[in-house]
Amino acid sequence: MPRFELALFAPGTAKIVIPCREFLARRAAGALDWAPSSDDATFLLEAQGREWIADEWNLGSLRLLVLQLEDSLRRLRGRSAGLIRSGVLDQSPVPSLLLECSVDDPGLALLSLFCITDSQWGDVFPIPGWGGEPELLFQYVREHRESLGATPGCAGFQRLPFPYEALLEALARESAAGRAVLEVLNEPLPS
Repeated sequence: MPRFELALFAPGTAKIVIPCREFLARRAAGALDWAPSSDDATFLLEAQGREWIADEWNLGSLRLLVLQLEDSLRRLRGRSAGLIRSGVLDQSPVPSLLLECSVDDPGLALLSLFCITDSQWGDVFPIPGWGGEPELLFQYVREHRESLGATPGCAGFQRLPFPYEALLEALARESAAGRAVLEVLNEPLPS
């Protein structure tokens, strides 16, 4: 069963991750006595019988990931591609996750992880207000789509199939969970 979850790293570790929804449930039950850093988040992406991201990539800022999840959900609902750039701000290149609608099967989305090494585009976020122009970034990704997967030092993947409706549900659910975690951490996002 494919899964896509927003997850957190336990403080002081680089390998222990907990999905946001599990963190919230365990915290509400009094079973956790720690709080994660909002600067250390990742995705749990399981498809084709294996995990693809998890603790291999600390994707940084929970706040930035949530905003990009919401934007990707909006775009995918309109049958356009979504893009989520790592929320790590002090490194380059960093991974980006492209979420596309399959042209061959409307019931599938295709997910690709790659790094943009072009310095003009590597630090641009696919959401307004975070550096650069998002629509020009999407144009760059479209025009360089085939070469983006071959980035040395950035072990990614290309066109991983994922059920379209399940991805939409996951993006909505996980962005809400990420917002709830930020509330718990007293770092709420505006509505």
